[in-house]
Amino acid sequence: MTGEGPVYVPEGVEADLECINPCLVGGSAGCNDYSAPYFLDDGEISIGIPTRTCIACLDERKMEVEDLFLKHLSNVSQAYLMDEKLVFAGSDGEEMLVFVDSGEKHEMLHPGYMAGPGDVLGCTWHLYADPDRSSIEVEEIPEGADVTLTFGGDGRLYGSSGCNNYFADYTLEKGRLEIGMIGSTLMACADSDLMVLESKYLTKLDQIEAAYVDGDSLFLMNENGVAILSFMKASTSPEGIEWTLISYNNGVGELVSVPADTEITLKLEEGRAGGNSGCNSYFGDYEMDDMGSLAFGMIGMTEMYCEGRMDMESRYLTLLGETAGYSMSDGVLNLMDTYGNRILVFSGE
Repeated sequence: MTGEGPVYVPEGVEADLECINPCLVGGSAGCNDYSAPYFLDDGEISIGIPTRTCIACLDERKMEVEDLFLKHLSNVSQAYLMDEKLVFAGSDGEEMLVFVDSGEKHEMLHPGYMAGPGDVLGCTWHLYADPDRSSIEVEEIPEGADVTLTFGGDGRLYGSSGCNNYFADYTLEKGRLEIGMIGSTLMACADSDLMVLESKYLTKLDQIEAAYVDGDSLFLMNENGVAILSFMKASTSPEGIEWTLISYNNGVGELVSVPADTEITLKLEEGRAGGNSGCNSYFGDYEMDDMGSLAFGMIGMTEMYCEGRMDMESRYLTLLGETAGYSMSDGVLNLMDTYGNRILVFSGE
């Protein structure tokens, strides 16, 4: 469309649009390929500034169509179907772009749908390297590393960035994800690869502007609508496994290893928890759900005395009582407090 009315695309010039993922459209603009982020809400559409390749076409008609097409695309406000056509209109209702079905079968390259609070709340998301939808490669995630993301119903998100715990305010509505200033604990890890991963992860998290879900996966996108972080929802239960404690929170925000001569275990089964706390056997009730919540009731124990182990035992049982949630990844069970801080880490191997 122009100020003088509708203009048809000249014969031999093709401008099209297809959905690449739930927040990204793209195609040919006439000469160059383009892509642009978008948000759709009950007929209202917002399309970001398109990015395009930089080919100069000798056919001036293609360049003219392309410039006008991309200009209109970034200014549309409404989207609707009419007479089997897709119409993009401005805020005043004037038609700006009209598309017809090509007749070719199209399957979304990356399926899914724009995320809302109900899609992400109540579970822990674990970072993984998706070969097509992640800027973090498989080899960049050290063995045993568990980077997590949890959305709280209070508008706060938090998790483990590999070495430290992080937190921030957020808003999420129909795919738009705004993350405030990210805070973090300031521990230094001996594992340099873990520190590199943490730095890259937090940098990418600060670039996020959109989110969509596809099955049990969550994808976070940058301002260009490109997925750069991918997460998988925890789907296994810690019940029925003999867990051995490998590290714990020492009370000053650091995870430290369990003394070499001390073995602490935990087993969860049908609402009853038990194990060895380093000296004594302990037992008690627990409540959990498959969304990552876990809380222990009053804990009973035998009354043996073990020289040099009582402080560790006392610390462990205190942390067990502070547990509010859990996450699992690659044979590791993390117990978290109400702020999402890891306080107890177990191995199930």
